[in-house]
Order: sequence, then structure tokens, then C-alpha cells
Amino acid sequence: MSKNLKAAILLNFRIAGFAIPIITALISSFSASAQNPRFVLPIEGAYMKDYVIVNYVDWDTLGIKDYQCGSKTYDGHQGTDFTLRSFKQMDSGVFVVAVDTGEVFFVIDSLFDRNKVTNAGGLGNYIGISHSGKLQTYYAHLKRGSALVELDDFVLPGQRIGQVASSGNSTDPHLHFELYYDSLVLIDPFAGPCGNPGTYWFNPLAYVDSFGIIDYGVLNFLPTLDTLRERPPQPPIISLHDDTIAFWIHQYGIRAGDTSRIEWFDPKGNSWFDFSTPAAQDWWYYYWWSYITRPPDSLSGTWRVVYSLNNQEKASMNFEIEAPASIGKNATPSAINLVFLKNHLHIRSDKNMKRINMSLHNVNGQTVFKDSFYADAMEISVPLPLLSSGIYIVDIVTDSGALQQKFLID
Repeated sequence: MSKNLKAAILLNFRIAGFAIPIITALISSFSASAQNPRFVLPIEGAYMKDYVIVNYVDWDTLGIKDYQCGSKTYDGHQGTDFTLRSFKQMDSGVFVVAVDTGEVFFVIDSLFDRNKVTNAGGLGNYIGISHSGKLQTYYAHLKRGSALVELDDFVLPGQRIGQVASSGNSTDPHLHFELYYDSLVLIDPFAGPCGNPGTYWFNPLAYVDSFGIIDYGVLNFLPTLDTLRERPPQPPIISLHDDTIAFWIHQYGIRAGDTSRIEWFDPKGNSWFDFSTPAAQDWWYYYWWSYITRPPDSLSGTWRVVYSLNNQEKASMNFEIEAPASIGKNATPSAINLVFLKNHLHIRSDKNMKRINMSLHNVNGQTVFKDSFYADAMEISVPLPLLSSGIYIVDIVTDSGALQQKFLID
């Protein structure tokens, strides 16, 4: 690493879902083409702006395959996930509507609705509606206290019945929609070459498998995944008191082998730091972020950060770093170096290190090792657990300096 260490972190994940346990089979021979399309969309808002579809029904019993023969699903997924941009949008209130005329046969409305990890919570708060032709629809992961219908209520197409949230087995705010025939047989309401020949939708949503950006921004602190899910506000300026500057981006349509890159440019247009990494698989709801330590006061002014995918610029933004009223004499920061050798991490400093905090992350953002200990030396060797092959990011903070660096284990 070069001057004034900078760092990067990334995280990929999928929206959690749940299947009703009584389901016996995915209906592959049930043809929707025998009837006219009858459903309105189950969520309010503009497609690809207010929400995206992250997962469809999985048609492959051995692997994964959506109705268009693509990878926008996961193993055993039994519904369609209409996913919001953030929890901030969820809090504004996004309504779920009935897709067809029917009668409400189930309502649960009292469960916690801000889950951010997979769990055993099932559908969480959900509403079940029966329709003509022995069809049933389920609207899952709803906001607590948002139900606008009761048992035995009669509903019309487009009638509001609740709001989107993240109750039950859910990691992000989304509507999980399921369709069944005779309560037992799962139906995919979309039509495609690897699915049903006909659709149930009046206005079917386009299948989008290209790259796109949901949101991005600059922060004056190091975010976590939970932070980004809440859509934190962007500071108007990076102040003298901010130690960290982070750029984050929320995307969809990342394909296996795609290389993401974030590059920082100082006020003179010089490249300050860049970080890149390839994707190990397809991702349809993907957070990635990078951060740097605050540059010297002499480099205050207008900075630029650029995000590129496969060497093509996709997003950029300018931000301001505050200049001090007067330039004083700055202390010389400690130089820290890291060397990975024989499953040990060797930490060297040009000053005695006393208290050391250390954490190690894989490229999925998971912490694989963390420790805090005392030393009174300029060099220390830390044994690490047995690690599988891949890229790792180590974060070291001592009373004489800090460093974050990536290294590769073959």
C-alpha cells in the first residue's frame, strides 16, 4: 500500500424468503394461457424506480432457474420478491394491494417488521386472499399494524391491504408474493421459456437482467450493511473532525466475473487510491463500498470519486473536504506495515505499539477473526486461524497509527 492507507469493503447478499410448508409441487403443467390475464400488480409505485424484482420462482429442482432461464432466484424460492430501495423508503409507507377480486382468509399483523438477518420467522406479517378458480394469493413480510383488511372481508383489484416491510424471514424491505391453486400447488404468475406459457398479469413487468444502480453516496464515517440499508443522509461537507470518507453504491445485475472498481481523485485530478474486485457469482441486490482516511489538510477542496464496472464508468460524484482556517504543524503519522507469512500476520511500526485492535474480513464482509491485545514493541507476529483461499481485508488500529490492507491466500 502507498501513502496514507485507504481501504475498501464489499458485501453481497440475497433477499431472504420463505415457503409455506404445505406446498407439494411447483406447477409446471398448469397453463395460464387457457384463461385471460386477470391480476393487477400487488405493489404501488414505479417499477425499477421505487422497487425492483430481486427473486422469481425457482423452476429448477436441482439448481436455480427463473421463468426466463436466468439466475434471478435462489434454490427453492416459491414466490416473487418486489424489493424496495431502503428502510427509509419503507418508513415512508409503500402500499400492497390485492391483485384480484377475492375474500380475505388470513391476516397476521403483530410481528416485528424490521428484520435484517435471515431467521425462522417465516412469512412474518402476511395476508391470504382466496379468488375464483380455486386460486389463493399470499402477501408476506408486511409492516406491523398496517393491515387494512380483516378476516372475511371482500376485496377488489387494486384495493390497499397493507404496507411493505421486513417481518419474518427477511433481510430487506420487500413484498414476497405467492400464488397457489387449490392451496397446494404453487403457480408462477409470469410466463417465459422456462416457465408457464401464459401470464396472470394484465401488464406483466419486463424481465430486467442488465446492470443498474439503485442508489449511491458519500459518507463521513465507515458504514456497515445495516447503515446502508437505512439509506444514511449525505453530509454537505467533510469536516476537519471527520477521520473517514466512504463511497457506497447499491446495484443490481452484477454478473459472475464482473469487476467493480472505486477510484478517488484529489482536487488536482490525481488518482489518490483505487480498489477493485471481481464478483464470484451473479448478484441482483448488491452493496459495495470503499473508504479512505481523511487526506492531509493541504489536499482540502473538491474531490471526485468514480465507480466503474468492467472499466466502464457507471457513477461519479464530487464532494468537498473542508480546509482549516490556518495551517498548523501536523504530527507525522506512524508508518505501519503488514506481511502475511505462514498463517501469521506480521505487524511492524516505526513506533512502539501498545494496545492493538485487529479484525480480519473476507470479501463478503464477514468477520473471520478479531482480537485485541497489548504489546510494547515495534513488531509483533499474530497467528491466524486456518483460512480458505481468497482475498481478505485486515484492519489494524494501534495507539501509534492505523492501517487496512487486503492480501491473498492461494
